[in-house]
Amino acid sequence: MESAEKILKEINFAKNKLASLSKTVHGDLTIGASLTLGEHILPYILGKYQKQYPNVHLDMKVGNSEHIMEKLENQQIHLAFIQSTSRYRKFTQQLFLEDELVIIAPQHFIYPEFDCVSEYISAEMLLAMPMIIREQGSGTRQVIEEQLRNNHLDPHKINVVLELENTESIKAAVESGLGISIISKASVRKELRLNTLRKLSIKGMHLKRKFYSVYDEQNLSLPSSSFLSFIHHYYQQKSS
Repeated sequence: MESAEKILKEINFAKNKLASLSKTVHGDLTIGASLTLGEHILPYILGKYQKQYPNVHLDMKVGNSEHIMEKLENQQIHLAFIQSTSRYRKFTQQLFLEDELVIIAPQHFIYPEFDCVSEYISAEMLLAMPMIIREQGSGTRQVIEEQLRNNHLDPHKINVVLELENTESIKAAVESGLGISIISKASVRKELRLNTLRKLSIKGMHLKRKFYSVYDEQNLSLPSSSFLSFIHHYYQQKSS
């Protein structure tokens, strides 16, 4: 098995070397991204990458983390970008971005008893308030449940009133006054700036998650390698 893996790596290396001799990176690159990344973060990076590598044909599939990993396992995509977990140990995982999660609330609830809620709430209040949350299998939901456990809160006690499959639907449901949600700060900057939503906080609780690139190291094409280098370098520069 080890010799076969070595041969595959050598073949892949040779292919990449030949392609690089043409002085250009070219070919197809299909990436998969979880919803927050695919809707609010990666499109900006894709534009910058395409400008530098115009001969790469890009395609991005967006879905929840489980669906994206299924595509990677079935070789339907070359690279996955998700809030990774230890479940995918057969693949190489590289941290590239840390994301802040925020609790969002409407300006006015449909439940009058919650309209007096101030910016700072207790952990008990978080569990009592009506919550709009992503569906099972979503990386965002997994991270929220994990973060609640880390803060000694039982995620099974969340008062879930609605499950939705995408970020935009969640924001619209919160704006309508139906309840609160926990969402990526990157996906809600405009709404907070325009005051269509407001941010709630719990003293001492910091909700963060990490985004990873996930891939099969033995099957990296030159476009895949170049995109990985590009995105990791981009965020290293931003954080320095």
